[in-house]
Amino acid sequence: MGTLQGIKALFASFTAFPIKSDQNTLAEAAQYLPLVPLIGSVIGLLTATIVGVFRLIFPAIIAGILGLGFLLCINGL
Repeated sequence: MGTLQGIKALFASFTAFPIKSDQNTLAEAAQYLPLVPLIGSVIGLLTATIVGVFRLIFPAIIAGILGLGFLLCINGL
């Protein structure tokens, strides 16, 4: 299994993205746990970009609330 498959397994485990994966996703993700900060960084960068775009359109408080909602949706909460 390659590193990209490990990253794919981590995204499938830590987000609500509908990523097509094998049956052993959790076992694959466990082998690549040191890459979890990378997954968090990608999610954080995506959320910060969304908040930055919303900040151009809405006041800061509304942009922050929308960004938090986006983050919660990505994490499946």
